[in-house]
Amino acid sequence: GSVSNFNEIQTHGANGTTVTFSGPVETSRINILNSGTVRFEQTVGVTSLFGINFNSSQPGSVVLADGANLLAYVFGPGSLTLEGNSLVNRATGSGDPLAQVNAGANGKTVTFGYEAFEATTLNLTGTGTINLNGGFTGNLDMNNKGGTVNLRDTRDLTGNISSTGGRNGTLNLLGTSTVSGTVAGLNTINAGADGKTATFSGSVDTATLNRTGNGTINLNGGLIGNLDMNNKGGTVNLAAGQNLTGNVSSTGGTNSILSFLGSSTVTGSVSDIFQVYAQGGAGSTVAFSGTVTADQVRLADSGTVRFGQTVTTNRIEFHNGRPGTVILADGADLLGNSSGILGRNSTLTLEGSSTVNGNIGDAGIDPFGQINAGANGKIAIFTGVVVADSVNLNGSGTVALNSGLTGNLNGQNNAGTIVLGDAQTISGTVSNTSNASLRYAGTGTVTSTSGTWSTIEAGADSKTVNFSVANAASTVKQLGTGVINLNGGLTGNLDMNNKAGTVNLADAQNLTGNISSTGGRNGTLNLLGTSTLSGTVAGLSTLNAGANGKTTTFSSRVDATTLNLSGTGTINLNGGLTGNL
Repeated sequence: GSVSNFNEIQTHGANGTTVTFSGPVETSRINILNSGTVRFEQTVGVTSLFGINFNSSQPGSVVLADGANLLAYVFGPGSLTLEGNSLVNRATGSGDPLAQVNAGANGKTVTFGYEAFEATTLNLTGTGTINLNGGFTGNLDMNNKGGTVNLRDTRDLTGNISSTGGRNGTLNLLGTSTVSGTVAGLNTINAGADGKTATFSGSVDTATLNRTGNGTINLNGGLIGNLDMNNKGGTVNLAAGQNLTGNVSSTGGTNSILSFLGSSTVTGSVSDIFQVYAQGGAGSTVAFSGTVTADQVRLADSGTVRFGQTVTTNRIEFHNGRPGTVILADGADLLGNSSGILGRNSTLTLEGSSTVNGNIGDAGIDPFGQINAGANGKIAIFTGVVVADSVNLNGSGTVALNSGLTGNLNGQNNAGTIVLGDAQTISGTVSNTSNASLRYAGTGTVTSTSGTWSTIEAGADSKTVNFSVANAASTVKQLGTGVINLNGGLTGNLDMNNKAGTVNLADAQNLTGNISSTGGRNGTLNLLGTSTLSGTVAGLSTLNAGANGKTTTFSSRVDATTLNLSGTGTINLNGGLTGNL
């Protein structure tokens, strides 16, 4: 039957003995003086602050049957087992923690009230639910059970969370909370409710961390597991020196900010988030090992962001002119419907072969800083407009400027190649390119601002390149069936490169160097007026000279399939001719 109005209940049973109360119990104090078990099959209430006490040297156990509530303070190193649905509405273990609390049986719910709850270990026993309305101090063990633990808004969990026997269990942080220990072995964590902040002080290891609203999630010890933004606004902060091992996604739509407070590594892919935000200063690096898809990438300070694989974004922004750096690893492309890569004083480095398909910088408003590309044996392709202080050739590779360059070009005395797209130019100063090559993929004009090169390649199929200066290159090489107009003559060699193209030497201009056709006899050279060719001529298919009233002088030997007299002028063959006249 029921027990009520007693000043104290004492149990003395040793280990293996059980005292069972079948009816409700109400008393001022319960002392469990030995290591036996006390079982309550209905609600037990203790009206005084003395509550239920366990013997510190011989701690016993309390068991609450399904449906029985505990309206009492509980102190001491004993154990508390809740077999089913129960409410515990007083401080449990406060200042004198229980050794063990077992709750969350299959399909059942245990709710701990708004006062403090302390135990060495809280064990999840099944697929049920544990509501921690007053927070919890101690370790939480999911025990490979598929149950759920809910931590109420403004309450904290001080201790470690684990799952003995396998990965399982769900932890819901319903508002602003701090989990101060490590988290390991969970199946799911849900956090970041609207307007709230969830902070994990230690490392977190869970299959999935789900964002539930537009709040903030602070990962001060890193994350092992997948992060799903779930199309929610707000921010996930990764502390300096901490890493994220897993994939980041946003089920349902692009949203959320992934923020890095210092150096970090992300080993999985990042997809469909709104912004990658790197806040670290000089010396910090955020490194992404997998692909990244984000609406924006933003650098708030002078740190570095390195992309190990392709990044797809509509905008990369370096905040307020800070000298930050973005690095693309070999094989990593920068794709997207880019509205710009903006960052005065910043740096973009391509370590190998990459394609950048957005615009860089903004002419007259916000030119980009430095671009480093063209590593040995690699190809860097810029499809959009490039407005930068300088593009620097880093090695013997190729840099393709498909939409030209507004800014300076520094060859850094490397033997690489710069490729200009059809009808594109370099508007700034060209320096240190005497070992490098300039290739015109289409039409173009070589002026005094185009620099001095080891080789200029021009005359692609059906395209025309005009030279207004003579000393632009050591060698001019024919690319295809197009036309090269040497309107300023040429101080250097001409290689027809076994291409059926045409080179026109303007009237009163000279060619100081040798003419050849590497790989086979081909090409046409038209001498349009009075000119002197001081070097040898070999391997050409056709030479046309002697325009009306003009004199062409070949100072050295000439080897061509045919030399045609094109008018009433004069041809001087000072070194002889091998070929037909």
